[in-house]
Amino acid sequence: MTSDSLHPLSLKAEGLRKALHLVALVVPIMLTLFPPDLSRAFFGVSAVIAASIDASRAFLPKIARMVDNLFGFMMRASERDTAQGVVLNGATWVLITAALLAWWPDVRSAGWIFAAFMLADAAAALVGRSVGRVHWLGTSRTVEGSLAFAITCALTLAIGVGATPTVALVVGVMTLAEALPLPINDNVRVPLIGAAALWFLS
Repeated sequence: MTSDSLHPLSLKAEGLRKALHLVALVVPIMLTLFPPDLSRAFFGVSAVIAASIDASRAFLPKIARMVDNLFGFMMRASERDTAQGVVLNGATWVLITAALLAWWPDVRSAGWIFAAFMLADAAAALVGRSVGRVHWLGTSRTVEGSLAFAITCALTLAIGVGATPTVALVVGVMTLAEALPLPINDNVRVPLIGAAALWFLS
């Protein structure tokens, strides 16, 4: 069992953390509406800055305390523990994913995939924490949360790219990628797997 499972965030902190996902909807807006070069530069620089701050927490106690004082109540236990070295938090992983998607062959579809993930992940966490009872084997994730993820993801993609059998398959792939305890951070693996699935199936 992970430290995040042993010391879960309060529902209020989880809600505030997921509210940041709504703020992160600026990412798909930029990906779909702004010139590609501008998006690549903006998200590339933002990802480097965020990763640099996270890296500095492992070596500069003052930076670690500052970040912890400002955002610690929303950070998971694994993100706050810098004793083992550099640890990237969820927001940094989001920026890294945005920087990668800015180079995607179909940026518009990638933007909608990212939006679907942000909204669906927030729904999954809030539903799972509030009413979730049935856990996937070996994980802290719940079946109820995964259902909320799939429904929200499907509705978002239906609005953005149309309700088709391809979209249904992509939703299934993203839901599975979100539920499984894979080693890669879910803020990276789910959008990239979803974008790859949509690009391949289309």
